[in-house]
Amino acid sequence: MNQRWIIAAPDPARSRALGLPPALAQTLVNRGYRDAESARRFLHPQLRQLRDPFELPDMAAAVERIQAGGRVVLYGDYDVDGVTASALLYRVLRAAGADVQCFLPHRLDEGYGLTADGLNRCLREHRP
Repeated sequence: MNQRWIIAAPDPARSRALGLPPALAQTLVNRGYRDAESARRFLHPQLRQLRDPFELPDMAAAVERIQAGGRVVLYGDYDVDGVTASALLYRVLRAAGADVQCFLPHRLDEGYGLTADGLNRCLREHRP
């Protein structure tokens, strides 16, 4: 898989305008935050900027399941951000009273991401 990265040219004036170190300003520009306001919103988010979680598919069904005491299985990932996110969501759901279990696929046997092998083992071990 060949990918070509397109990196914007460094812009010291933009770095000064954002009040950020050049490397951070450059990273933000490369990620699409090209003006001071969009960079500020990204670096200092407000709750009102979040979208309605019920825009996610099946969110209402998930909430009903949790409120009814149904089991919830988190399908996580084995890399550091996947384990961290799984642990955080596990704690939040437990605090909300959910019957929650967590599944992390085996890196070598089930591969990366959501895979048929991983789902099959998850269902065998944690049938919700």
